[in-house]
Amino acid sequence: KDPTESVRLEREIDVASGENKIILVYGKIARGGFAGEHTHRGNEMRVLLTGSLTMSMHQNTEHYEKGNYFFEPANTHMMKVEGDKNQDTSFIIFEQGLAHELDDIYHPGG
Repeated sequence: KDPTESVRLEREIDVASGENKIILVYGKIARGGFAGEHTHRGNEMRVLLTGSLTMSMHQNTEHYEKGNYFFEPANTHMMKVEGDKNQDTSFIIFEQGLAHELDDIYHPGG
């Protein structure tokens, strides 16, 4: 099993303005896995369903457990996420951003 983060599109919700949209995504980090440094194009609200994770961002480190939620602003951070060593960490993400940018991520090539 690859211990890196896997994220799949679950559902899209279009915002009325047409230029923006909200994406609902289910993600999972296998036990002991991690997501390396990266940024996000959209603003995110993340809710942990199982496990835990430690996130380092702007020289701050935060630990989150099952049931916790947190906000990640767009394009303002580089973060590294380390998953729970004893179990998979799963979460849902509500990501809001420009429709064409989110489509590039979740629907590459069309």
